[in-house]
Amino acid sequence: MRWAVTCCSLTKPLPHTPCRAGGWGLPTALIGVLIFSGAPGLRAEPAVAIDSAKRRAITEEVLASQRDPRGRTEKIEALHAYERFIMEDLKGRSALKAEAIHRLGDLYTEIEIAAAARRLRDGGDRKKKTAGAVPLTRTKSIAVYERLLALYPDRADNDGALYQLARAYEDAGRSEEAAARLLQLHTRYPRSRYAPEAAFRLGRRAFAARDFRRADELFNDARRGAEPELIKSAAYYLGWTALNRQEYRRAADAFASILDTAARVGGR
Repeated sequence: MRWAVTCCSLTKPLPHTPCRAGGWGLPTALIGVLIFSGAPGLRAEPAVAIDSAKRRAITEEVLASQRDPRGRTEKIEALHAYERFIMEDLKGRSALKAEAIHRLGDLYTEIEIAAAARRLRDGGDRKKKTAGAVPLTRTKSIAVYERLLALYPDRADNDGALYQLARAYEDAGRSEEAAARLLQLHTRYPRSRYAPEAAFRLGRRAFAARDFRRADELFNDARRGAEPELIKSAAYYLGWTALNRQEYRRAADAFASILDTAARVGGR
């Protein structure tokens, strides 16, 4: 099952810009904003205090600029300035700083995935594609999400960060770390929109390890989600889990539920 495409913190009901594959954003004008705001390495004067409205305006400008088609170099330069601004100039801890770090991780996620897609499209990894999955470079997004979780371990919106972090670890070929973050998401945020998919992915790991009791629990949790494809996949694995436990009636019920769902959808 493929990971969700959206960047989690950019899909909330706030004036955020949707995460677009391939967008780089970050206009040159932002560099001037950051210089005025005290970004280290770009200023000639000492850092000044920045109120909440100014911080939010800077963040929103970065996100809105994802539609800007300018050159890549200046956008990366502006993104690095934005990162320094968030990590170094915003002193103390606040909900606004946590949100800004989360969004920064989402921006790096978008950039890393888009860069990998370009390499595949340009044929640079054509030989590797025939040999199997190629781990992606997800260093920056992983570092930012880990920093967020270290600074704000009890933040209510960390479910989205944990989901994207698990995805980043999986992309990078670090499956054990991905599983650890999925387990944290499933355990600490059972009502999250990401919890059913976390349960499904953990269930597949348990199934592969022949821990069918645990797999049964996780696939049942996954079936409580709202995504039809996820529910169908969870039911399919739940049926095979029941077969391996020699619970044939439950296996039949699970497989029958897939047919019932398909019939309902087809009859609409």
